[in-house]
Amino acid sequence: MAIPGQRSRNIYNPKNTDPFKISRSKIELFTECPRCFYLDRRLGIARPPGFPFTLNSAVDTLLKKEFDVHRAHGTRHPLMEAYGIDAVPFQHDMMDEWRENFKGIQFFHRETNLIVTGAVDDVWVNPKGELIVVDYKATSTEVAITLDAEYRSAYKRQVEIYQWLFRMNGFPVSNTSYFVYANGNRDRKVFDAKLEFNMEILSYTGNDSWIESILKEIAECLKGELPNSSPKCDYCRYNQAAMILSGKHELTIEELIVQGEGQAIEFKNGITHSEIGKTLTAFFNTNIGIILIGITDKGEVSGINGSEPLKTKDEIQKNLFDIVSEIEPCSDHIEITFESLNGKTVAKIHTKICPSRKLHYFKGNAYKRVLSSNRVMSAGEINDFLKQNIL
Repeated sequence: MAIPGQRSRNIYNPKNTDPFKISRSKIELFTECPRCFYLDRRLGIARPPGFPFTLNSAVDTLLKKEFDVHRAHGTRHPLMEAYGIDAVPFQHDMMDEWRENFKGIQFFHRETNLIVTGAVDDVWVNPKGELIVVDYKATSTEVAITLDAEYRSAYKRQVEIYQWLFRMNGFPVSNTSYFVYANGNRDRKVFDAKLEFNMEILSYTGNDSWIESILKEIAECLKGELPNSSPKCDYCRYNQAAMILSGKHELTIEELIVQGEGQAIEFKNGITHSEIGKTLTAFFNTNIGIILIGITDKGEVSGINGSEPLKTKDEIQKNLFDIVSEIEPCSDHIEITFESLNGKTVAKIHTKICPSRKLHYFKGNAYKRVLSSNRVMSAGEINDFLKQNIL
């Protein structure tokens, strides 16, 4: 029986030999977080939807109409002339379908049995007969627009997938692509029911050599078990922290391993005095968290039996409380338990929220949790913490 929010269609079934469709956006999802991708395409549980960018869609629609006028006449758009781009909008019977969401340009990748799809904004053609992939973007910023921002790496991968799709369909394709940016002007004195845009074009030289390998990784992911989340995935970090902080669902060792290391979970192969002290301090300063001792970084169960073979559980527990005693102020807001998994013993240290919200130090340093690592807090971060929690 499906759970609330679970989709019943467009789900990969390993037993089904029919080709499976994978869109450009789902390839991007896989690069962001394999776990979120698997939940979506294999289990039918998608990320919460974002709000539609209706103004951006309106700009896209109007730009397409504008460039279509020049497409029909085989002429360059004035913006292309202004930027010295020797090309015209490409005329083809499939243009409308290539632009249509859920259809787009498609290619059957036989090796992975995946049908890759992508809906382009526009395609131009140069005098050599090479197609040029074009993407429209709308924004409103007073700083210079570049492609250097980290989140715009997704834009680059986007056009590279389109380039690859056209190449796989037998078209000659230029490595050069263009982003047509409409930048909303904020300098007007009044709105007057008008929004004016400054138009500019940014060029980008694409490289689609990574796509074949990522498709193979996607195929293997779909056939396998639920993968770990990406350390940078905000959705997985939120879900992980919410479950642990709420305390409404006590995660088992197996579930914690599947969650993977992150903002609130740390794996340790053995009792490493300094690293455990830093992690506990970071958890105390950031909220709460769980350390599993006897689990490798890869999520494999090694057990404390191997790392501490001559010690009893009581001796191991004493060692852990000795580490805690070096954290200033000494905190008793922890719970240590032992569980057996695959015949091996795993120690679980669960830190609790400190009611006083004091800043904690280990060997003279205050630590904070950032993704799956512990970092020394700067003087500014310490001041901010004190202002928010004490002063």
